[in-house]
Amino acid sequence: MHIAITSEEVAKVIAAEIEQATGTDCEAHTDNINTVITCDHTTTIAQVTTLFGVIAVAPSRGLFVGDITEIPLEARTIDGMMEIAHALTKATSHVLNAALNH
Repeated sequence: MHIAITSEEVAKVIAAEIEQATGTDCEAHTDNINTVITCDHTTTIAQVTTLFGVIAVAPSRGLFVGDITEIPLEARTIDGMMEIAHALTKATSHVLNAALNH
């Protein structure tokens, strides 16, 4: 088994979760360097960047500014999938805090 994810996929999932939780319009915008998540079409709440072997999620507002969550790029085992899921949940909660504090 081999599962791989991209920063764009992670950003879209997080944006959808934030939109569902808050009712605000959240979108993921990708350029050739990174992906940003915005709320209300104008406010950047997080940056998602692919680094060496991980996807780094960095909230830009709220209590978790500067607290970067690293999500593994791929998994080959059930434990690896669980690690991705845990990191994605943590990143989503930090970005939700950023959305609520924008």
